[in-house]
Amino acid sequence: MAQSPKNIAIVGSGLVGSLLAIYLRRLGHNLTVFDRRPDIRTIEFSGRSINLAMSDRGWNALKEVSLEKEIKKIAIPLDKRAMHVLGKPQYFQKYGKEGEAIWSISRGVLNRRMIDLAEEAGAQFKFNEKVWDVDLPTATLYTGDTEKSEWQEYKFDIIFGCDGAFSRVR
Repeated sequence: MAQSPKNIAIVGSGLVGSLLAIYLRRLGHNLTVFDRRPDIRTIEFSGRSINLAMSDRGWNALKEVSLEKEIKKIAIPLDKRAMHVLGKPQYFQKYGKEGEAIWSISRGVLNRRMIDLAEEAGAQFKFNEKVWDVDLPTATLYTGDTEKSEWQEYKFDIIFGCDGAFSRVR
């Protein structure tokens, strides 16, 4: 029995929020993603970044939505690391078996691409939209400029919190 499409909100447009948006859109649901920050695609990076090493769990999540090959285009495979031991020559240590690698990828570049892919899938994004309160039993969220300003009310069938450590949803 097919499930009827739900109106779903996701709070947070980071890696988890954008991936969840893609997954739920592919299941036929209507998605609105809220983020208090500006659209990361409009921000210039300083050029300094700590790349993330994509784990098997990350690749498995991307495989679920058939995006593994797409994301590997912007990642760099690393099959070994240089070992520096005082008084000895530098040598290399493989990360795994022959042909195995960990993949290095810029978090910012990955996040930009995931938002693009979520929009292509049909998710709607609301950036600079601060969520101040959430009523989970009624799936209602409230946004506004400040905690004391007038708030906009949005009603959904389901709300997911993907807004990180200082979550407004949890």
